[in-house]
Amino acid sequence: MKLMSPSYTGRRKAAWLAAAVLALSLMTGCGNDEAAPAPGTENNGQQGGTTQGGGTADTAKKGQQGDTAAQKPAEKISLAQITYSDADRKGIADVAKIQELAKVYVPQQGTADEKFDQVGGGQKQVTLKYAKMSIIESASEIKPAGTVEKEENVTLKQGSGKFVTVGGQDTLYFKMEDTFIALQSAKGLSRAELQAIAETMAPL
Repeated sequence: MKLMSPSYTGRRKAAWLAAAVLALSLMTGCGNDEAAPAPGTENNGQQGGTTQGGGTADTAKKGQQGDTAAQKPAEKISLAQITYSDADRKGIADVAKIQELAKVYVPQQGTADEKFDQVGGGQKQVTLKYAKMSIIESASEIKPAGTVEKEENVTLKQGSGKFVTVGGQDTLYFKMEDTFIALQSAKGLSRAELQAIAETMAPL
């Protein structure tokens, strides 16, 4: 029987050890490749963030557009001429004289189909009634009849005025020279319409 030399046995062991180390290295490398992120993953994540940000901007833009659309447009006021007959003017002047009102004013314009109806007087006041409104005039300050719920100052062409709400009804109070005036809707006139009509008031 022939015995192997110690040097030959050592070389074989060294070869086996080298093969084992190589195999282990290959296995470890494969594991690292599987754990590594796929190419382009980081860029894709950034792109996703950009898209989300863009969506937020679009949502904000749509919200702003919605707010603009929800804004109520300014009320458009359309007025027409109010005519007074000679009999109307004489009747108003006679009542004003009895109530000791030196100067009475009448609106020159009103909303569509507005017309003068009648004049009345009492307690040093002149009351002018129209189809859609009524006007009280006096040489003394006119006080609201009832509990005042709200007041709001307004600016008229002829000076300052004030809307006073009593019982849910708005009345516009203002003064022209020495005459105190209270203008009130009798049939659905808005504040803007009352204010526009008040600015057409002129001496009888």
